Amino acid sequence: MKTYTLYYSTYDYSESGVFIHEKDKSKEQFDADCKRAMIECGEIYLSTETSWADTDGWFGATINKLIEYGYKHPENYCFNIPYTGIIEDDDDKKEFIEPFQKIVGKKLLQKAIKHNKDLQKRLNKEGEE
Repeated sequence: MKTYTLYYSTYDYSESGVFIHEKDKSKEQFDADCKRAMIECGEIYLSTETSWADTDGWFGATINKLIEYGYKHPENYCFNIPYTGIIEDDDDKKEFIEPFQKIVGKKLLQKAIKHNKDLQKRLNKEGEE
């Protein structure tokens, strides 16, 4: 079964809606459904919006309209990687690193920390030359 994604983003924010449909629709059919939904719900959205019309509100209305067209949200499993950034042995980052260590294990985490320390030494040495 195919999944379909309605995606919306600004310079610092993004949101998406993931759907399935009992019919195996093509990308072109999904695109056409999204366009039709945006137009249909846009009229309703604009007639009920009491503040600034924005794409956030329009996006939410479009998701609701796609559901009316028979799209459904699939059962979705998400695995969250609990840390982003350079992996280093830093007390300030300990609360973020510990959940990551629970996943990858202490040995592999220490290997990553050593990798980054070695890289930093090499970069410092190159900078001195």
